[in-house]
This record gives sequence, C-alpha cells and structure tokens, in this order.
Amino acid sequence: MEETCMVLSGDWFCSDVGTWDFVIEINRMGRMVEIYEGIGCKELEGNVLREFKLDEERYRVSLSYWPPTSFELATGIRTPPVLITNHGAVKYFCEHQKVKGGMNLFAKFELKTDCVDTEAPKKKVTKNKCGRCREEGHNRTNCSVAI
Repeated sequence: MEETCMVLSGDWFCSDVGTWDFVIEINRMGRMVEIYEGIGCKELEGNVLREFKLDEERYRVSLSYWPPTSFELATGIRTPPVLITNHGAVKYFCEHQKVKGGMNLFAKFELKTDCVDTEAPKKKVTKNKCGRCREEGHNRTNCSVAI
C-alpha cells in the first residue's frame, strides 16, 4: 500500500550547545512523495529529485528524518537527525511512518561534482639553486659571486 510523505528542503545545523535545528531552504516549497513498503534508498532519492524537478544526473540528495523517539521537533532537543543511507534505514522510516503517521523527510540537495579518476601529474624535482647566481650546488651564504 502506498502512502505519501512530506519532504522539506533545507539543512540541519547543530548549535554550540548541541541542539539540532532544520533550516528550511528559502524559495523551495515542500513536496509530497509517495513511499511504500519495500522501496529502496536509491528509488526514494530518485523520486524526491524528480518531485523537486531536479536532474538526477546533476544533483544528489541526502535524506534524513527526525527520530520518532524525539516526539517533537522542538527547541532544546539534542537527539541528532537520522541520515538515510541504505535500504534498512528506509525500511525503518517506513515502519515508523506507518505506526506514527505524519513523519517528514528532510532533503538537502547538492550539485554533483565531476569526479575525475586520473593520476595527478608528477612534480618535477629540481635541485636547490643559489639565490644570488642561480647555479646549483651551493647557496647564498657560500656563493663565490661578489655582491
């Protein structure tokens, strides 16, 4: 059976005193995304990206939720949010969504960076040169060239 879940865009911040707060992204409204028992992490991420009209080739999304044991998203709560990184985490979220109802997902969108898997050019090793005459094998203190 499919259900819907509200997804809000923004980012989590932890204060200096250890309290967590989700700051909603300006100019990006929340969306309702369908979830169902057995949905995988990659499929859920793809559904969220499509619902927010973001290109899956250019963007990645990090999904998280507030732990159901925290009861309320209120000032002073120190329990950190839960990052969804695998199928088990999605399954856990869906189970609590079914029991508790009304749980939200929080989405942080980022542009993918081009990852180039090539060797870095080798640095050319040069011998030290004298700062006065620019010749190798000695330095300014023992240079024979007159000032």
